Amino acid sequence: MKMNMKKIVILILPILFGYITTVYSEIPDSEIPEEEGNLSTLTTASDISIARAVMAGSVEDREPIAEGVSFEPSLGKIYCFTHVVGAKSETSIRHVWYYKDKKMADILLPIKFPSHRTYSSKKILNSWTGSWRVEIRDKHDTILKTLNFTVK
Repeated sequence: MKMNMKKIVILILPILFGYITTVYSEIPDSEIPEEEGNLSTLTTASDISIARAVMAGSVEDREPIAEGVSFEPSLGKIYCFTHVVGAKSETSIRHVWYYKDKKMADILLPIKFPSHRTYSSKKILNSWTGSWRVEIRDKHDTILKTLNFTVK
């Protein structure tokens, strides 16, 4: 009986005082990349946020190596690294790779943890020089972030 009374009081209080509370989760400072600095730099979506997204020459130990916005075609492969936070249940994101506005790859990446680092890669031919972009999309096909880079 006491348990039911607490539930009723919790439900009635917002009505009596005329307010609605916002529920949010805090990200520990250790989870925020140093170069990002604070929560205001997060890109938010309906249920997940992108804490960090970068293009890189490789990924080692779940961290991007040789981050950049310009890459040599001789590198052979370029990586899109994404750190997703805020997932309350398993979900997914997609990395959609474009070369000169032509879709080159659409990669589905599962997100299984509230703080999840993931990446995709694309082989680059020597002749594929010019502007590229990767759109990071949520399960609703909303663009969370776009990363532009050049191969020259």
